[in-house]
Amino acid sequence: MFCGGMLYLLYLHNSGEMDLIQKPASRVNQKFQNDLLAEGATEEWLSIYLHGKKLGYLHNKRDKLSKGFRITQTAKLDLTIFKTRQKIRINAFCILSDKFHLKSFSFYLKANETDFQILGVVKELKILLTIKTGGEVSRRQILLKRKPFFDVGFKAFLASLKPAAGTKFRTSIFDPLLMKNREIIYQIIGNEPIKVGGKLYKALHFSQKIEGMEGMTLHGWIDKTGRTIKEDSPIGFMLMRESPEKIFASPSAGEEDLDLAHITAIKPDKPIPPPESLIKLVIKLKNIDSRVFNFVDPDPFSRQSKCGNQLTIEQDTRWASNYLSQISPKLPKSEQQRYLADE
Repeated sequence: MFCGGMLYLLYLHNSGEMDLIQKPASRVNQKFQNDLLAEGATEEWLSIYLHGKKLGYLHNKRDKLSKGFRITQTAKLDLTIFKTRQKIRINAFCILSDKFHLKSFSFYLKANETDFQILGVVKELKILLTIKTGGEVSRRQILLKRKPFFDVGFKAFLASLKPAAGTKFRTSIFDPLLMKNREIIYQIIGNEPIKVGGKLYKALHFSQKIEGMEGMTLHGWIDKTGRTIKEDSPIGFMLMRESPEKIFASPSAGEEDLDLAHITAIKPDKPIPPPESLIKLVIKLKNIDSRVFNFVDPDPFSRQSKCGNQLTIEQDTRWASNYLSQISPKLPKSEQQRYLADE
């Protein structure tokens, strides 16, 4: 699920209580909770890769409280985006109930000179947020459909169900960076062996599809306590279990390596004029599953619209000047129709 988050650049998510074909137990049994606290099961170390190049690592640690669990998460990545080196640091701290429901959390992200912090407290089916960014503090309330989970707690909960192959789960996720809920569907592929880092593991394999990204399927493998063994995303992000010694012995990719913006970009077949010279951009999309990308903003004042395979992006007319409209290149209508026509 971390890989899913990387599809929109690092995304700490909280997954909701599930609609199940198989109804879960009303509480997580004590034996499973004891297994979670067994030696070696309280923390996990994962390397983060993009197309085989190491970008950094993710560390999760869980501690038992008198009523529930405490999760501490740390991630460090070195990314290149638009030829600019980004050193990204994430720290998250969560309190979970004994059924792994999220009770409160703090999330801190630092990328070069940018700091972003969000604090959340769950009150029934609401999350009360305090957002700190750019020296400003704001507050917001998010309504939820279900009681929320945190990623690490959700995986433990999933493992506790011991679901059969073919079982489907529908839930919702909350993305604090985008301040939105998303529906998500998990399907259990089954129990299978998987070899990672030269070691063979018994794993529960599941697939994951996110609303608005239906054309992309992510895959995850977890052990019997819900710890991640491996995660794969379609664009090449991968989480892989490794020892801390190996993680810190192997450096992250250098600045000259993969540029995330170039890897994920939709490249036009001809140059696009500078934005200051345009009042409208009309694009014909080819070989793209529009189910994967949500091109249309539900905001009624959005400047972006889509009809079929035609995407239109317009300048904000509230401040676009007459001068801008005069210098903007404009194709004759017949030429526009010829260019946009289906071949």
